[in-house]
Amino acid sequence: MIGMTCKMLIVDDEPIIRNGLTKTIPWEKYTIEVAEAAHDGLDAIKKINAADDIDIVVTDVRMPNQDGLQLAAYLAEHYPAIRIIILSGYDDFDYAKQAMHAGVKDYLLKPVDIDELITVVRKTSEEILEERFRHAQMELSAIRNELYYQVMDTPVSHFPDKNLSEKVKLFPFVTLIKDYSVLLTEESHKQLTEWKRHWEQSISELFTTIDVNCISFFTGENMLLTCLIVKKEGIKTEEIERLLVSGINYLEFPLYALLHNRYIQLNELAYVYRQFDQSLSFLPLADQGIIHLPVPESWHSGCKSSDFPSDRLIDSILRGERDKIRDLTDELFNSFRLNSRSLSQTATAAREIVSSAYERCQGLMRRQIDRTPSLHHSLDFQYHNTYQAIRILFENDIQLLMEQYQLTRAENNDWLMERAEAYIKKYYTSDIKAHEVADVINISPNYFSSLFKQRTGKNFNEYVKELRVEQAKTLLADTPFKVREIAEQVGYHEYKYFVEVFKKFVGMTPTEFRKWNTAKVE
Repeated sequence: MIGMTCKMLIVDDEPIIRNGLTKTIPWEKYTIEVAEAAHDGLDAIKKINAADDIDIVVTDVRMPNQDGLQLAAYLAEHYPAIRIIILSGYDDFDYAKQAMHAGVKDYLLKPVDIDELITVVRKTSEEILEERFRHAQMELSAIRNELYYQVMDTPVSHFPDKNLSEKVKLFPFVTLIKDYSVLLTEESHKQLTEWKRHWEQSISELFTTIDVNCISFFTGENMLLTCLIVKKEGIKTEEIERLLVSGINYLEFPLYALLHNRYIQLNELAYVYRQFDQSLSFLPLADQGIIHLPVPESWHSGCKSSDFPSDRLIDSILRGERDKIRDLTDELFNSFRLNSRSLSQTATAAREIVSSAYERCQGLMRRQIDRTPSLHHSLDFQYHNTYQAIRILFENDIQLLMEQYQLTRAENNDWLMERAEAYIKKYYTSDIKAHEVADVINISPNYFSSLFKQRTGKNFNEYVKELRVEQAKTLLADTPFKVREIAEQVGYHEYKYFVEVFKKFVGMTPTEFRKWNTAKVE
């Protein structure tokens, strides 16, 4: 753990005493690290200035150049946090009084009782460590508050601690449970709560082996922000990533992680956190579940467009062909993966297909459904953070559409073709075309041709010709109109072509049919 030892300097001008106190007592057993010893007050000051991390000074009083009391006075002025223990061979009240005035807490007489010295040093060390721990906890609490204010809504009454903001170095990253929206429906709330507790604890435990403090808190239901607080930038980002990868693989549920690429100051966190939030759309592109910020520029603009045949899928939806819908949906979402689409691009493409299918159905059925499709809402990529999650929304929207409009295959064929046939029977005597009818029922010409052939057993042109011939037969039998006039009435402007078509269907010319019909009646 950070700072769990005290560093001590022993000062004495007698080499035997100095070496004895330094080397014969097992100070490490009492979590004391002994720095290089000093032979007088000036030497001690030099070593303290160079080290800048001495906690305890054990010093003799009588020494050349600068004695123990002068040293104590210097330390009281320049290093008031250093605890001083005076050793003296003079049982003199004046020395003790001067020592106490210089801030010395303990005063031991020579010859020193080793057990007594160990007891005094241990007691001093425990007090230092306790005070250090208290101070560290207060500082961590202050840092945590500043971190929270950086990423959450800051109250008007909050004023950032500039000193803290500028001196604290952070390495920030966020982690998210993969496929959270799927787990949210499959797992109980209690199970997810337990996973989150284990997740937060595991992230903290990953960094117990390196000299950092770790602060984590949830900034959303599925986003854990972790900041490693570092004294020095000696810990490389590669080491942090290695620990994260091992930790992610160890957990029973999969995690994503987004890492910044460098250490930052505390007051930079708000900007970096916004980058994390804006980069959630790229989570499916993570290598080993980890994304480094800033993300490559190619991820924003370099994703290849898909040539997926959306019309085929929409036609299958309108026809209620569930097997084809499933196969084409597989093809659609595989294309998103292969083309490295972001979640935002994926959701947009899926939403456009759903919207087109809904618009066609609304136009055909002349009514709107009661509910808004899920993909029409803005998606939170903390929750819907995989292709699978967006696919589930897509399939649910298609299922809703099919249920609301009762798009089973047989029913769909009926109402589409009933509208088509009604339109054809109304306008067959005009210059009607297949694509015109397809537009009326709001489906593609290819789909219309296929569906029409399934329904009638004939292609469109044959069907129209048969309608015209049947009407011509009626007119020939029941009216006195000339054959050329009847040809015009049923939609043929070329008399010879009408005769050719009529003979093909009836087996005789229009004139022969009229004579035959008249003879049959008589």
